[in-house]
Amino acid sequence: MKNTRTWLVISLSISIVTIILVIGFTATEGILDSLAKIRVEYLLVAVALRILAWLAFANRLRVMSNLLGGHITLLESTKIILCSVFVAGITPSYLGGGPLRIYMLKNKGLSVGDATAVDIGGRALDGLVLVALFPLAWFIIGDAVSADVTLSWVLIAIGIVLCIGLGIVLYGLIRPELTKSILEHLAQYMIIKKVTFGKVQSIVNRINLEIDDFRSGLLVFVREGRIGLPIAFFSTVAYWLCLFAIGPVILLGLNTDPIWFSAMAAQLVLMLMASIPLAPGGSGIAELSAISLYSRLLPTTSLETIGVFVVIWRCLTYYANLFVGGIASINTLRNVESDDILQEEESG
Repeated sequence: MKNTRTWLVISLSISIVTIILVIGFTATEGILDSLAKIRVEYLLVAVALRILAWLAFANRLRVMSNLLGGHITLLESTKIILCSVFVAGITPSYLGGGPLRIYMLKNKGLSVGDATAVDIGGRALDGLVLVALFPLAWFIIGDAVSADVTLSWVLIAIGIVLCIGLGIVLYGLIRPELTKSILEHLAQYMIIKKVTFGKVQSIVNRINLEIDDFRSGLLVFVREGRIGLPIAFFSTVAYWLCLFAIGPVILLGLNTDPIWFSAMAAQLVLMLMASIPLAPGGSGIAELSAISLYSRLLPTTSLETIGVFVVIWRCLTYYANLFVGGIASINTLRNVESDDILQEEESG
């Protein structure tokens, strides 16, 4: 609990300071007029998209859990998702969400192995969708960001990491033992040790574990999930499309050109950049990256609202996870404590 509070304070502090700086540097004389003309109906649509994204995520979890013999309702899976996005939002690279989902699925009757397979399988579907869409996103906004050398190199690095990750996963599925052997061999090189700050062995061990989990989980779903997997896949697509559509809908609410395809492509890139493990929940990175990216995509006449856009976008994609997920987490903890008290009374 103490660690959770610490991460929460760190993530909120970084994000709030960054947002104050964003507003301070982007505010113009016409910003008050822009705020007065906000079209609330579009902001409500953006909120609806955020809710639909949670439900799509929850539906995928429900379908994949029930494929392995679970009996989880959409309401139960939604609670699990909301609790996990809260924890994910206060940990670097959103790493805390997976272990919590596995733990809560285990409490719903799944074995640890099956719960792990559900989480790994979900991440595999996410990876499949993002890897497929990233080249399209680069094609759409590549020209707009080419002038920013730093941003261009970051996007190139993300693309390389995605390709390498996909290559390792695919080859690991075909030749798992040989893949592990190659990774162990690479870990011996001094340059690799320096680049990873001496943590190469723990990284290799983690990759090897992920390969084993991913392979076993995928085999389970190939055998058991021929009917449910398409539903899980379409739920994944719906989840990401809802998230990507939030940006252009907010722009509509600010009476700005929604630049639909460019804005959605930018959302994909920003989601990936927020996963860079420098700060919990991508705090600071997400806001500054959004400013840099959208300042090159939006028309010059719309730049006065970019600070407001980033604040609203961050509220819906990050703070909403913390607020709603925090409420769900508190409620879940209360239920767990109540159940423990009842069990003690019954045993007494």
